[in-house]
Amino acid sequence: MKKSNLPGFFNKNIFILIAVLFAAFFYISPVLAQTGCATPQSWNKFLYKFQGNWSDAVVTSDGTTLYVVNSNYSRIEEYTITASPFALAYVRDWGGFGVSDGKLKQPQGITIDSAGNIYVADTGNNRIQKFTSTGVFTAAWGIAGTGNLEFNNPTGITTDDTYLYIVDTGNNRVQKITVGGVYTDKWGTLGSLASQFSNPKGILKYYDGANTYLYVADTGNNRIMRFNTDGTPTTLYPYWGSYGVSNGLFNQPQRIAEDGNYDIYVTDTTGRVQKFDQQGTFKLVFSPTSGDSGISVVSSITANGNTIYPIIPFTQISKYSTSGSFDSKVISEIQQPIDIALDSSNNFYINNNHTQTIHKFNPLFTPLAEWSGSPSFLNPMGIGVNTGGEVCVSDTDNNQVEVFDRNGTWARNITPIPTIGAFSGPKDVANEATGKMYVADTGNNRVVKFYPNGDFILSLGSPTPTPETTPGPGTPTPTPPGGSFNNPYGITVDPYNNIYIADTSYHRIQKFNANGDYLGMWGEFGSADGKAQPQLDSPQGMAIDASNNIYVADTGNNRIQRFDSSGGNQVCWGEYGTGDGQFNIPRNIAVDSVNRIYVSDISNKRIQVFGTPGTFASVSISQTNGTNVTESGTIDSYSVKLTTQPSSNVTITITPDTQSTISSSTLTFTPYNWNITQTVTVTAVHDFVAEEDHTSTITHTVSSSDATYNGLAAGTVIANITDIDVAGVTLVESGGSTAISESGITDTYTAVLTSKPTANVTIRLSSDQQATASPSLLTFTSSNWDTPQTVTVSAIHDYIAEGNHSSTITHTVTSSDTYYDAIAVASVTASITDSDTVGLSISESNIDLVEGGSSGTYTVSLTSKPTKTVYFDATGSAVLTVSPILLTFLDTNWNTPQTITVTALHDNIINGNHTIQITHGVRSTDSSYNGITAASVDVDITDIDTAGIILTQTNGETAVTETTSGTSTDTYLISLNSKPTANVVLDLTYTLEATTAATRYTFTPLNWNTSQIATVSAKNDDI
Repeated sequence: MKKSNLPGFFNKNIFILIAVLFAAFFYISPVLAQTGCATPQSWNKFLYKFQGNWSDAVVTSDGTTLYVVNSNYSRIEEYTITASPFALAYVRDWGGFGVSDGKLKQPQGITIDSAGNIYVADTGNNRIQKFTSTGVFTAAWGIAGTGNLEFNNPTGITTDDTYLYIVDTGNNRVQKITVGGVYTDKWGTLGSLASQFSNPKGILKYYDGANTYLYVADTGNNRIMRFNTDGTPTTLYPYWGSYGVSNGLFNQPQRIAEDGNYDIYVTDTTGRVQKFDQQGTFKLVFSPTSGDSGISVVSSITANGNTIYPIIPFTQISKYSTSGSFDSKVISEIQQPIDIALDSSNNFYINNNHTQTIHKFNPLFTPLAEWSGSPSFLNPMGIGVNTGGEVCVSDTDNNQVEVFDRNGTWARNITPIPTIGAFSGPKDVANEATGKMYVADTGNNRVVKFYPNGDFILSLGSPTPTPETTPGPGTPTPTPPGGSFNNPYGITVDPYNNIYIADTSYHRIQKFNANGDYLGMWGEFGSADGKAQPQLDSPQGMAIDASNNIYVADTGNNRIQRFDSSGGNQVCWGEYGTGDGQFNIPRNIAVDSVNRIYVSDISNKRIQVFGTPGTFASVSISQTNGTNVTESGTIDSYSVKLTTQPSSNVTITITPDTQSTISSSTLTFTPYNWNITQTVTVTAVHDFVAEEDHTSTITHTVSSSDATYNGLAAGTVIANITDIDVAGVTLVESGGSTAISESGITDTYTAVLTSKPTANVTIRLSSDQQATASPSLLTFTSSNWDTPQTVTVSAIHDYIAEGNHSSTITHTVTSSDTYYDAIAVASVTASITDSDTVGLSISESNIDLVEGGSSGTYTVSLTSKPTKTVYFDATGSAVLTVSPILLTFLDTNWNTPQTITVTALHDNIINGNHTIQITHGVRSTDSSYNGITAASVDVDITDIDTAGIILTQTNGETAVTETTSGTSTDTYLISLNSKPTANVVLDLTYTLEATTAATRYTFTPLNWNTSQIATVSAKNDDI
């Protein structure tokens, strides 16, 4: 249906008829020049506005079609693009708030494949939806969660025609699925290292002619990251950027686009677009403020060839060249918030006349529900909420009122009983505290009252009297009598159930009691301010606050007026325009329980909110289940935004204590991005100090030239830190063990603390008698606690043959740091190789002697210290003397060689050279030595004895004389010169001249050396 653009006259035929009827009676004043109202007072300053929010967009490859994500209204809008001059032609929109297939919940991202299929990141529903190019739903994938194909606020999406790459913002990762919805891969965790993210937002698929890359806006870490399509960071230029406002730096980067000329464009919350080459080298920056009517925030960006389209959140798209030159802009024309109502929880309901739907939002503008009529609405104009929370909609061109529960479930329709006639274009509804309903039956110039169930009670309004005469020129317009209406439009009810009705075409407000009795009126046509009789031009919507102040949408004058309940104490604000606090056909008005004033500014396609800035201005800090971090690197984040729109930039300086660090030290909010969440990533400082789990306090300081925000107290964030440090001493043995030897081989181990002490830590080393540890005292401070100190372990050479054994080194810790004092520390067990053996050291194994010659010697010592006295026995033979035959070794002289003298006796036996063995025996109560085998010593004896007879003559000769008397005798001695081993018989023979007394001598081994006398006598031969 085509509707008149004249405010208040939505039924053109009725307006023409009324104008003709009254022309003869009333003097129709000319339209007065509009005058602006007084400067807003403290209680009615502009706070913020709500309208469609274009959060992302994509352009078809041929550059002819633009698809835009309107997240506030949960819709996808389609436009055709006219290049020159730049223009958008609305084609269609689809979606709408909901959870069923095809419905959306605050979508954030959109992409398109080469076949024209549209993929939407349905953020609030944690899923991906697929549509045809005309918006026909074809598929959906995903649920809320952390598993594969599960999402937590998916925000960005792109495609290479085979796969979809989805920025799973709340899970701090990217998921890869096929265009048919089959999970393939994922990468990323919360953090600031490579392949980690903090609240990532945008994603771009980029083909450089040889390779395909993925660029991700890592929002919380203020950087752009580049990946291969398998999720691995690129070898070259894996990321760039850090926090800041200078060129090449970022303040919460949001979206990424590329122009097909190998250049990349990045938006952040400072309202600028930065251009980079594919390696991240900064090229230029431009801001929509340079030629774009002061807009200073860009929520998204898309591009096609040499044309860049920055997306302004409040439904505006600008056109720029790749050099940053502004071309033109267009504004969305599809939102028409024609009426607004509030419930007891300050949830607000918008009657969107374009989409013919009702939208429900909470006070923070988060969508809660959306619904259509039953049957479908036809030009719904008014909306109200009764005391039971039911939502009542004046379904104007269906001439009925539809009633729904607070979630949009249809309850009933209300139409008048036949006896009073049907509705004719009802424009507004209002409710008493009793639940009774008033309907502005505009076309019938009446207001009808019903019970909550729709039963008729009464009708207000009387026919306009026919004028008796026609007023001439200059004659004042007669005031129509009270109780009659001409296009009654808005209605409101005070706590006493008095009814206030905007009598639109009579430019006045009329007041009645609950019984329909007329109580009074005020207003006349005009635009002046401060007149005794308030001037109005086609007033429409009305509201009342807790103090019974009446608010009127002075539609034709593009302003809001406030009166007391009698029409006095007039205050007004507003004028024609598109700026904040200006209006273009303000249609309706509502006041919440904290006196915020909501105005449906139709032609500006927005809801403006007014109130006391100091009352509502604050810094909203949102944490999810607190801010919880660990010193091991697990990070967390919280979000920050303003609660009202500032008049100038607001800077929040963030200061953590020494226990944590943050991703951004300042956040900047502009009058345009004030309610766009910015993320602060918190990382615990790993102080290495063993302590209890503790907290970190992060403070926020607000500064601005906006006096409302400058110095405003902002909350603190208490980050809960899980401490991972444990007081302890780590001992690391070289090679994994400590092995030493009594032969002099040493080994080492290191000692180091596991955490930073708050006071010096002393470790005293104690060892047994088997080894030594050097140094014996280690001191660790807060400066060197993590520097290992080396301990050298040496075996004590005790010279005792005891076999391989071990030594234990213990550690005693003292410190005034209570976490370290007397802490238990492991011992080090050193394995000792014993170099000592049980044995004898006998210096000689062979001695050469001559019988009867000089003596020989050898020495004996022990090879190890005995634990008891060791007796060493040496045994010779009859022909060999050993002296001493017993050696005694103690633990004091064990290694002092003791000498044994060996002498070969002359045995006078011819036995040739021979060897005599000296044997040894060992006795001791030291079991190691007792009975050990002792080597013998061989004595090689040279035999000096020969076989022979020794004849000893008297005086060296034997002489006898023949005498006459006989003979004379002489003697000589006979003996052997060596001891025979058997009897030796010596026979004497002699000549005729002499004789012996005996001729045979026998020598035995016993008498061999006893001389036997041989007596020789001469024979007297008488010759």
